[in-house]
Amino acid sequence: MRAPDASWISYERWESLDDTGREKYPSVVPDIIVEIVSYFDSYAAQRRKARRYVEQGARCAVVIDPERRIVEIFGDSPDGLTLDVDRIIDAGASAI
Repeated sequence: MRAPDASWISYERWESLDDTGREKYPSVVPDIIVEIVSYFDSYAAQRRKARRYVEQGARCAVVIDPERRIVEIFGDSPDGLTLDVDRIIDAGASAI
């Protein structure tokens, strides 16, 4: 089992889980995942992880490298999803 740094699952998919499935980490591929490159991660490893999520059914995977100021999107961004890259990077850089 893998766990992304952040994820989102649609309300409809969440509601389709039974009570047991909602009590623990759900065993479904999220609709959107976010991976953040940290001191302990390599950018290449996070890219591979994001691609695997898309191959396994995630609609969209985002890799953020605040140190190198890179944001990369895999898959198809859902309608209405916008990423303010500068704010994402600046927020990540201030947390380091």
